[in-house]
Amino acid sequence: LEISTRQLYQLWIAEGFISDNNEATAEKYLEQLINRGFVEANKRRAGGTINTCSIPGRCRPVLLGVASEVEFFFSPFMDTEGESQKNVKRFYALEQQSDFADLDDYDSHLHSLLYFTSESDHLDPIDWQKICEMFKLLRVLDLGSLVLIQYPFRIENLFLLRYLKLNIPSLNS
Repeated sequence: LEISTRQLYQLWIAEGFISDNNEATAEKYLEQLINRGFVEANKRRAGGTINTCSIPGRCRPVLLGVASEVEFFFSPFMDTEGESQKNVKRFYALEQQSDFADLDDYDSHLHSLLYFTSESDHLDPIDWQKICEMFKLLRVLDLGSLVLIQYPFRIENLFLLRYLKLNIPSLNS
């Protein structure tokens, strides 16, 4: 999965990983991860700054396994044992809207909900209702390319949000 550095920095800041809320500090951290081989710079801008990055294939299984084991984050595509991970604060769904069914297994302390897909499916209103009612402590909500028909009802319940990415084509302003 390739991610833009701007989005990565915004996510790190929203999560509170960058204490001074500064993208320049986030860029220094990313450079350290690249120098240690944990992250690859995929594309660079003309000035040399990193535009997109990803986790190298050789590191991905180990890094994702450790992150899941220490309950840093969870994704259904990694769940080989079928176990619920209630204490996880970050949920990462990939490619399938059906991954939202797994949200029932989490408590209300989820901090981040990220959904990455290449397809523009419509978000089921039941899933939106579930998000707003169950996860009032969300700091980060990125529904990627999932399409919402209208501005989300009860979004005001998510009063701790620091990062919000929604796809609402019908919204003019």
